[in-house]
Amino acid sequence: MKLVRFLILVTAVFLVFGPANAQHNQASVLWWNGMPEYPPQMSSGQRREMADYVDRFGNGRAFSVTFSGSTRGGALAAELASQRYDIIILDVTDRRRRLSASGLLCKREVGAAA
Repeated sequence: MKLVRFLILVTAVFLVFGPANAQHNQASVLWWNGMPEYPPQMSSGQRREMADYVDRFGNGRAFSVTFSGSTRGGALAAELASQRYDIIILDVTDRRRRLSASGLLCKREVGAAA
């Protein structure tokens, strides 16, 4: 339950500050789900619902959200290399390392370029 509250808080902060930074242009968002399935508490369906909510925010004019993810190493790097995103949400709260070295390097490069 604490995780759900935390995710709602993160999403709320994102919605408040995201539109101001988007400068009235639709921001391209990657919502990356790197979590394994732990039903019913944590499932990709619940994460997709949050991503869909952000996508519909402001009548769908504020954000264009791509919901994707994998628990396989290297998948994030491939996604970040294939398309440019203004905002990246990494939903990878887990005790195991879900990002490969290439994924972490790509995340750093994308962050440095912003």
